[in-house]
Amino acid sequence: MDIKSSIFAVLNQTGSVKGTGFLVAPNLAITCAHVIFAADAQPGDIIEVRFSGRIEKNKALVMTEYWRDVDQGDIAILQLDFSVLVADPLPLGVASSSSGHDFYSFGFATVTDVNGIGAR
Repeated sequence: MDIKSSIFAVLNQTGSVKGTGFLVAPNLAITCAHVIFAADAQPGDIIEVRFSGRIEKNKALVMTEYWRDVDQGDIAILQLDFSVLVADPLPLGVASSSSGHDFYSFGFATVTDVNGIGAR
């Protein structure tokens, strides 16, 4: 599984990167509510995302039924609009049970381009 191919940048209306998300099912992804707000969007809006290492953009619906505001969990679930799966979904797990395991974090910091940066 290529983890990086399952990571995407959340874009605002001008195409600027505002945060990171990742694929968790063939057409569902997760990001933070604060990232959606940074992209000048709200639950129910359609936003654009760009997967790591790819040029094309994909549209995504910010699903209202799974929205958790910044002070209530900070979670946004996106329903992606594409006909061909571009990456493998990543498994979700409980952070409290990951002690002693290696992890890899990938984000789109403002100091880098759309390819993002990683941390261990």
